[in-house]
This record gives sequence, structure tokens and C-alpha cells, in this order.
Amino acid sequence: MDVNTVFLKDMPFMLSVGKDAWNRENKPQPVSITLRVNNVKSIHDVAASDDISQSLDYGKLYKNIQSKLGNPGGHDCLSDIAKQVLAAVEVPETSSSVEVVFPKAALRAEGGLRSIVNWDKDRDVTNVYQTLQILGIKCACVIGVNPHERREKQIVVVNLTFRSTSNTKEATAVEIALDNYHEIIEMVVKFIEGSSYQTVETLANLLCKQITMQWDISEAEVSVEKPYAIPSIGAAGVCIRRRRSFYEKTGFWKVKVQQQSQQS
Repeated sequence: MDVNTVFLKDMPFMLSVGKDAWNRENKPQPVSITLRVNNVKSIHDVAASDDISQSLDYGKLYKNIQSKLGNPGGHDCLSDIAKQVLAAVEVPETSSSVEVVFPKAALRAEGGLRSIVNWDKDRDVTNVYQTLQILGIKCACVIGVNPHERREKQIVVVNLTFRSTSNTKEATAVEIALDNYHEIIEMVVKFIEGSSYQTVETLANLLCKQITMQWDISEAEVSVEKPYAIPSIGAAGVCIRRRRSFYEKTGFWKVKVQQQSQQS
């Protein structure tokens, strides 16, 4: 299958949207935006003719985006930014994606927030798929089976991923996470730093349970890394993806929570 994509990568802005790292409203913060426009027919035409007049004008596209986002204020939410970027694309019948990164959105999430919105056009229907990631939440806890791991707390790094589609009338996982990401991060830190499990598998599953059940989120993905587990590699860890219904139907996780409470 032939694929033609035009992209503008890492466009920097200072925008006011949601809350900043200090939980303050209406404070401009750094934002990095990447736009990808797929199935652009002009790429094939320009390649055949080497005629720049038939190409998608990257400079004009960037200026259109700057015009849409030039005002630091007035953005309702992260999704609103993605929609304004898409509105600047004057190419019909294309599928596009917008990645929006807030590198300093939260004090305890060193990787910040990362949102990707994909618009997939299929004839007369446009399907919207959205992903939100909270990256680089660092916590210290007792985790592992080795004697030295039981004596000292070690750093673990947590990444959270939420996914949604446009085919629902209920509040989506992404919308709930966007509205509550400061509180979710705070819960993650308190939960992990008060824990003492032997395996990251148990830690990741119980953390996923807390997130999906406490905030009524239909599905979440949790990655837990141990950077110091094996000195010669970057990190060891696990990544799980679970639906809330998994924990609602499985009594095992209730037992594990009770055991943790008794150990605390």
C-alpha cells in the first residue's frame, strides 16, 4: 500500500490550557505540536513532475497553524488545540494526526502529557481515535525479591496510557484522565510509595485497578519500569492493559489489596 505523508514536527508554542504544573488556571506553558497529514496526493504529483507549485505548501500550513494558536489564551482543553491545528489543514479527503506534548504539565510526571488525536476518513465517515499518556511518574518503593531490594527503596517509573474513540456518548477514558490528571498522579505516587510488593506484575495490576475503579475509567494501560534492576540495561519492567470489568469480576485483586493494607 502506498503511503504519502506530509508532517510538521515539534512546533513550539506557549499556550494557556487547563492547569499548569502548579495546578493554576490560565497560565501559559510550553507546548510542542507535531502534525501529520496522510494520503496527500500531491506528493506523487510533485515527485513525477518535480514542480513545487503542485506541492503542499509547508510554510503556508505552518503560518495557518500559528494564526490559529497565536493567542496564548482561549483554549478550552487539549483536544481543542488538536482541532484547531486540524482546521488549518486545507487538504480535503485526507487522514491526519496531531500530537500535542505538554512537557511541564505536572511536577511528578517528568515526561509530561502527550496526546495523539487521529482523524481517519473512510468515505463519508470520519472516525476519531484519541490517546493520552502521562509519562515519567517517578516513585520510590520497596519492590523485588532479592535481599538488597527488600532493604532499600528503589526508583520505579510509571507511564499511563488512556485510549478513546468517538463512537460513544459517555465520558471517555481520555476525557476523564484529562480532567483529573493531577489527582491521578497524586494517587499513583501515594499508592506506590506506600507499597511493598515482590513483583512489578502485582504492582502494575493493582495500580491499574485503582485507576479504573476510582475514576470509573473503562480501560487503562500501566507501564512500570525498574531502572536499577539490571545495571547493564536501561530498565526492566512490565506493561499491562486492562478493562475495569476485569477487576469488577475478579475477586483475587480484592484479596491482594486487603493483604497490602494488613502489611502497611
